[in-house]
Amino acid sequence: MSASQHTSKDGLPTVRQAIIDPPHALTAIRIFMWRTWQHTKHNGFGLVMDAVLSPVLLLLIFSYLFGGAMAGSTGAYIQFLLPGILILTVVPMTVYSGTTICSDITKGVYNRFRTLPFWQPASVIGSILTDGLRYALQRKV
Repeated sequence: MSASQHTSKDGLPTVRQAIIDPPHALTAIRIFMWRTWQHTKHNGFGLVMDAVLSPVLLLLIFSYLFGGAMAGSTGAYIQFLLPGILILTVVPMTVYSGTTICSDITKGVYNRFRTLPFWQPASVIGSILTDGLRYALQRKV
């Protein structure tokens, strides 16, 4: 955003501002995905708890502690247990997306975003896409 000074006919300086095109929709989404990824990287403990420890603990508790009491053996119970653990780990992780957006709204970040020249849905779409990518990576673990 450079400005160059020119003189008018009166001899007074005038300022012309360069015209800057707003970023395209995909560029804006990529920027907000990067922003959300930075927040995710700084919350490493929550990421480890959601991705690794929670599924492992649920699997151990419900297969070995309660599995024999419910189905008679852990082998007969495991086919019903794994989809349930998947739901019990993915659904609470989606709360992270809503909490992040809510905290940004209360801090006034979205009010500042409204004044900037970019595609406005990119702030929400970028956050949701990044969290979807994070969930896909966590399911690989």
